[in-house]
Amino acid sequence: MKTYLYLFYLLIWVEAQAQNPDNFILIKGGKYRFGRENVMIELSDFYISPTEVTYAQMAMYALDNGLDPQTFHGKSWNIPPDGERVAVRVNWFDAIRYANWLSEQQGYTPVYQVFTKVKNESGGLSWQKLYPSNKDYWAENADNQPISWDSLAWDRTAQGYRLPSEAEWKYAASGYSKLGRKQKWAGTDNVDSLQYYASYSGNNGKFAIASATLLPNPLGLYDLSGNVWEWCFDIYQDSYKNFENKINPVNDEYDNLRISNRCLRGGSWDDFDNVAEVFFRYHFIPRNRYDYYGFRLLRTP
Repeated sequence: MKTYLYLFYLLIWVEAQAQNPDNFILIKGGKYRFGRENVMIELSDFYISPTEVTYAQMAMYALDNGLDPQTFHGKSWNIPPDGERVAVRVNWFDAIRYANWLSEQQGYTPVYQVFTKVKNESGGLSWQKLYPSNKDYWAENADNQPISWDSLAWDRTAQGYRLPSEAEWKYAASGYSKLGRKQKWAGTDNVDSLQYYASYSGNNGKFAIASATLLPNPLGLYDLSGNVWEWCFDIYQDSYKNFENKINPVNDEYDNLRISNRCLRGGSWDDFDNVAEVFFRYHFIPRNRYDYYGFRLLRTP
């Protein structure tokens, strides 16, 4: 049965790759004002996926690494898995592992490096890098929290796949690089037309939908408002004052990698229209998996 599932999702994945092997959209960087403090920041160019990661893509990753694909399907939906529906129940650590796995599949240098503390010969502690071939890279406790992840480094020179920073996510969602202003929702400023751009409680409220079902924003990006909450790389902070005049700002200062809250953006199929606004932000413990948590990837040129 596992072999059949692997071949089924491999077929979907290969077909998508054949149609468009790298369909990421180039977002031209620039200066813009960010956050409620209206701080001026500057972003470099980046590539972003037009769609959220699908169940078929996560199923391929899961089967390739000995995981259960149905981990990433809605538990409360009472419908069978659909390869084109977006993946859900993805926690932040899943997204990091998937990004590194996809980078290796596509021949890119992985962006993220995971480290654990080990006792050295003198009885002290040393840092040891964890690789996917190491069982400690995958080991989790009953709360879906990695047991051995003590530190994570982001290689800013690597061209592999990664999560967006909060600043990059909002810049792309609002359409600013094309419009020269920020839209209220991804694709529209009018709540009456939101139903054509976002899957949310006003037109759904049942489950996540297939990617690219509704209309895109002006940059050709789908579902940045609604459908699933999207993980960002940033540790949550209440204020952006420390971002003022910075280039590619991101908050990656954490007290504890395994429990420090990470940011989410976009709202979901189960949220009201105000939550789907590109200005709205949320944060939660990175280990949690819910039927409305997903993600999309970026890549540095």
